[in-house]
Amino acid sequence: MNRTFKKGDKVIFNDAELHRNNPEYFPAVGTVGIITMVDEETAEVSWHKGSTSKHDIWWAAFECLEHAPPSPLEIALNRLRGLIRKHKYGGPIMYINPFAAGVLVTLFAEAVLIIVSAIIKSHKN
Repeated sequence: MNRTFKKGDKVIFNDAELHRNNPEYFPAVGTVGIITMVDEETAEVSWHKGSTSKHDIWWAAFECLEHAPPSPLEIALNRLRGLIRKHKYGGPIMYINPFAAGVLVTLFAEAVLIIVSAIIKSHKN
């Protein structure tokens, strides 16, 4: 199976035998990590603190990894990004429609502030 990964991808570890034989290097199946470096057939992955040993950053073959699905917060963030439009003078402007209002109401206040702040920062770059 040909899998492609890049730096920043969120991945899930999926090899129970490697974990059983080398738990200090390979986390439990289902552990989520972020790829920090990639070469031809392996990736350096930063796993959650305490899921392996030392600094929790180890190399794994692509065959031991799969792409992680987006979290509900990431889905909401992507939906809100779609509501941001660039003003003709370069400044971000948000158009609120009924869908956007529904998303904002269902998310708790702190998460909304974090999401909107992240969106605005991403459009400044």
